[in-house]
Amino acid sequence: METHYEVLGISACASLDEIKTAHRRLARALHPDKAGTAILGTPPLSTSRFCEDDGSEDGSRSASFLKVQEAWECLRDSSRKREYDESLARRRERVDLKAQKAVEVRLSQLEWEICDVESDDFEASQTSGIGVPLSTQKVFFSNCRCGDCFELLEEELINCGKEQDHVWECQTCSLAVRFIVDISLSAIG
Repeated sequence: METHYEVLGISACASLDEIKTAHRRLARALHPDKAGTAILGTPPLSTSRFCEDDGSEDGSRSASFLKVQEAWECLRDSSRKREYDESLARRRERVDLKAQKAVEVRLSQLEWEICDVESDDFEASQTSGIGVPLSTQKVFFSNCRCGDCFELLEEELINCGKEQDHVWECQTCSLAVRFIVDISLSAIG
């Protein structure tokens, strides 16, 4: 889940002036009536991180503009910002606690297959006959205590930077599992 700070592209310790500047710049770039017009004296703004694929560029631009507005409404008011920061801190504590209690499973102990999976990366993927972008990846499988199954994509494991990011929670029984990457992903297969 993207935080308001990430939406605006600023740090959590940004001043009100920095928040206001980021909001104005993004609002001008994403506003439905102004649709990406250049701001004199500033480099062009990439809005690609905001583009969600809902089938229309206008729809994704509007949704992104609304996210920017929501972030601004929260962060511009000092009491709402304080409450929001406290809720982020509580969320981080829950994530840390979940990571501490997680059962450890080594990647080398899991079964895996090479599969074609849907991809968000159109350039790096090949397209199937029906226009769905696919990429070939290793998919690791781990059974949960409840009988459900964790499926971990190679891409997810590569993109996880910190050890706590390798923690997954079962959607059925809420068991937290930390997957330890104890093998080189490129060495398999």
